Amino acid sequence: MSYFLLYLLYKTIQIGIVTTLLSNGFVIYDTSKKLWDKNGFIIFLSLFCGAYIISFFGFSNIVEFLYPLIGVTGLFLISILIYRLRQKNKSRKNP
Repeated sequence: MSYFLLYLLYKTIQIGIVTTLLSNGFVIYDTSKKLWDKNGFIIFLSLFCGAYIISFFGFSNIVEFLYPLIGVTGLFLISILIYRLRQKNKSRKNP
């Protein structure tokens, strides 16, 4: 394989990592802002600092530990959103 193809593969993987980071970070930011009604800058700063600290653990440790944790956290946030939507719908039906 030529060096150019390896370079393209490397850059493709880097772009994939960055786009995944941005999309997941935005979802966590947006959901957190809706759930806790906090200032967006504070949530962004907290996420940024947390991601910076986590980056020192190494990629294999992050994949082994944090990916399942993020999945469970996502399920937890979804359950909170469903609960709040049901409460909101009940309050609309019973004025």
